Amino acid sequence: MGICAGQNSVVRGLGGTTYKIPNPEKHNKPSENYVHSIHIDISSKFYNIINKEKIMVNSRHKRSIDKSPFLDKVDFCEDGYADVVESKDKKFYIGVRFHLYWVFLVILILYYLIPF
Repeated sequence: MGICAGQNSVVRGLGGTTYKIPNPEKHNKPSENYVHSIHIDISSKFYNIINKEKIMVNSRHKRSIDKSPFLDKVDFCEDGYADVVESKDKKFYIGVRFHLYWVFLVILILYYLIPF
């Protein structure tokens, strides 16, 4: 599992490349919890984990994935940048651009700990 810069490391370690995005001011917002939505491929492993086609995520990055010969890009933000990559050949080999532990913590609190 690669998170944020870890995703870049996973991609580059498997022969892929990254590039600086042309609009970092829109995506490098470390003080905001939710910056943009991502659209998730329903045939992906990531979809099977969260069971949602669209979620809001934080954004603290200035780079995106260019080429990833051994990983599939399985979700994208509205600007077309891949936010999740995964290997179809491995049981659990996923890289996410956002800090998902924060996203899942908020989901856990909202859906399971706050009585409705």
